Amino acid sequence: MIRSDILKELQNKNKKRTAVWLYPETFEKIDLLLKEDNCNNRSEFIEKALTFYMGYLVSNQTTDYLSKILLGAIQGTLRETENRQSAKQ
Repeated sequence: MIRSDILKELQNKNKKRTAVWLYPETFEKIDLLLKEDNCNNRSEFIEKALTFYMGYLVSNQTTDYLSKILLGAIQGTLRETENRQSAKQ
């Protein structure tokens, strides 16, 4: 099975409940970053973080994976800036 297929397969299954042991500082960081990442709760934040990290690990060329992520982030920032500029005019 190809590594990218493994990620897709994991995403298509039903979610399961599990316990996670984290340091209090980690929870504090999660809580601070939830809204910045448009997450509704800790579970969603952790899911997104794990999905990103797993994608990074299974990517044959991690620089390609990170480049796509960074490009998407930069494009989003540019769109927001353009929207603000057009709203001012």
